[in-house]
Amino acid sequence: MAGLGLWVWGFLSLGKSFAVLPKAKELKTKGAYKFFRHPIYIGIALSCLGISLGMGSLPGILFTFLIIIPLNIFRAKKEEKELEKKFGKDYLEYKSKVR
Repeated sequence: MAGLGLWVWGFLSLGKSFAVLPKAKELKTKGAYKFFRHPIYIGIALSCLGISLGMGSLPGILFTFLIIIPLNIFRAKKEEKELEKKFGKDYLEYKSKVR
C-alpha cells in the first residue's frame, strides 16, 4: 500500500506536468518531489514488489528486480538529463538536496 500511495502522490504532485515520454515542462519541487526525485518510479517498484511478495510469487519478485527496477533507473537517468539541460543550475541544486 505504501508503494501505491507514493505512486499516486507523485502523480498528483506532477499535475499537468505528467507525461508518458520524458519531457521537461517545469521543475517540480513540491509535494512528493520535495522528498523524492522519482516518487512515481519508487512507488511502482514498491507496489510490484509488495504484490509479488504478498502473493508469494518468485517470478514476480524476479520480474521486479530484473525488469521493473532497471527500466525505471534507465528512465530516471534519461529524465534527469532533460531536466538538467532545461533547468541547469536550479535542477543541480534540487538534485543535491533531494534523493
